[in-house]
Amino acid sequence: MLGILEAQVRALNLTEKVFLPGHVGNVLDYMLASDYLLHPSLLESSCVVIKEAGLAERPVIVCEGVGDFDAYIESNVNGFLIPTKNFEDEASSLILKTYSDKQSLREIGRNLKTDVLRLFDVNTIIDEYIKLINQK
Repeated sequence: MLGILEAQVRALNLTEKVFLPGHVGNVLDYMLASDYLLHPSLLESSCVVIKEAGLAERPVIVCEGVGDFDAYIESNVNGFLIPTKNFEDEASSLILKTYSDKQSLREIGRNLKTDVLRLFDVNTIIDEYIKLINQK
């Protein structure tokens, strides 16, 4: 798959704009420099990297019906949910359709941050943790 992606980047003359660095240690730097975070996983529970992308105000593209994404990602509002079937084609089409609307992408990223903080910030859910601890 990597070879196919590299060939497509070359074919579209995007080598100055698209980088496929592989494993890196400075993930946040890459996340902050990115336009989207694509997450094609088919198996998840509650993925932290999507929440981190939200804190970085980056729009995410995730699979419908995977983990808890359907519970808090709303397409075109705070991210993009797309079917797992044909994820690559669907994500590619979505990026080509939305990439030029930078204002909308910034708003989607900000909305994701707001929702991540509202739903997952420890200050918001600390009382629930305390209840769990006190049940023992």
